[in-house]
Amino acid sequence: MQSFALHFVLFLYCPFTIAFLPPLTNWREKIDVILNPRTSFEERRIVTIDLVNDIPSISKDVSESIRNNGVQGFINDLVLAPGTEARQSYEGIKVVNRQLREDIIPEIVSDLSDENSKIKESLLKLVTNDLPKSFDGFTDKTKSAEKSKSKSEICQNFEMLREESLNIVSRTPEGLYTPKYEVKYAQKDSEYEIRSYGKVAFVSTALKNGESSSGDAFNTLAKYLFGGNAEKIAMEMTTPVSMEMDANSKFNQMSFILPENVNAESAPSPITNDIVIKEVSSQFVAVREFTGFATSKEVQKQLEELKYWLLAEGWSIDEKEQDSYQLLQYNPPYTLPWLRRNEVLVKIKDE
Repeated sequence: MQSFALHFVLFLYCPFTIAFLPPLTNWREKIDVILNPRTSFEERRIVTIDLVNDIPSISKDVSESIRNNGVQGFINDLVLAPGTEARQSYEGIKVVNRQLREDIIPEIVSDLSDENSKIKESLLKLVTNDLPKSFDGFTDKTKSAEKSKSKSEICQNFEMLREESLNIVSRTPEGLYTPKYEVKYAQKDSEYEIRSYGKVAFVSTALKNGESSSGDAFNTLAKYLFGGNAEKIAMEMTTPVSMEMDANSKFNQMSFILPENVNAESAPSPITNDIVIKEVSSQFVAVREFTGFATSKEVQKQLEELKYWLLAEGWSIDEKEQDSYQLLQYNPPYTLPWLRRNEVLVKIKDE
């Protein structure tokens, strides 16, 4: 509802550009466009009108599907058709359900019986520190919007608020720089893909106490990126956040990607020895995407799956990187778990 309201205000008051929709070949694609929270008010209106004209075709397809395949077949083939937003959300919810049953809840139950419970400590830190900081940016933008006086300021701040609210239901945040890559090979069942990245610059800091210090590491890097550097230069946030890990999925370093126009030489100087600027000339990597919570157990599971498929299909892991892997996380912490985009990455030999 908030997303619709923001769209409507922008539609009435602010200048906007209607994006050209890609050709929509069937009514299922049109429903996907309508349900996509990033579809503009005007685009949704146009597609909805067009969809009404498809009612006879929809009725025919539904009747034939139920007659030939039963209700379950109708659900699988039409309601949850492969490649649709509905199917992706359904599969994501199944993954989160498995993670809760097999990983998260058993760990919580086991840990809460321990007097020195790490989960109790983590929950306290989450409530008193991490969550308030996560929403600081959103609150600042809300206050900025309230103080805006000019038409251009109002439009700009409404757009920022709209983007923040849409990130709750977005697999990959828009408006943030992400390094470009070329897909060299995509496994037919989407088990993994091979990518080639060009030159990328990072700002990194050590995870002194492993995964438990990830919140502090994130804040250290964010402070540097947003102006806490020698030159006091504020830069834009980027995605994904990278966490390096060893063969046992023990995290030891966190990195932010520097903005597109910033390299290792031009990057502002850190004001603390905890931060390191580095640049990678190129990378040839295998990547496996997964959704839900990126717990240590889940990351290990996904990493083993990736290594299994690489071995099965004849790819060789770079010998220099045998014990070094990466977890890439694209979303803010308030994105719905079943929509989150996580990836495990392994460097392989360029063949």
